[in-house]
Amino acid sequence: MARKQGYRGLRWTDPLIPAFDLKITMSPAGEMRDYARSVDFQTGVASVRWKDDRGVFLRRLFVSRADN
Repeated sequence: MARKQGYRGLRWTDPLIPAFDLKITMSPAGEMRDYARSVDFQTGVASVRWKDDRGVFLRRLFVSRADN
């Protein structure tokens, strides 16, 4: 029906489908500040950054769809 109306039809958009949930637990050291998460879909790197009384933390995780 979409093609009859002038649309190209269905297109695969490669939706984000989470493959897992990673949980790392650390003992707290004061109040957490400046928390931020990001995902770079060009490089496949997900990151989380925050500060507490111990200092600044940055964790990165690489995910390769091509390598499953």
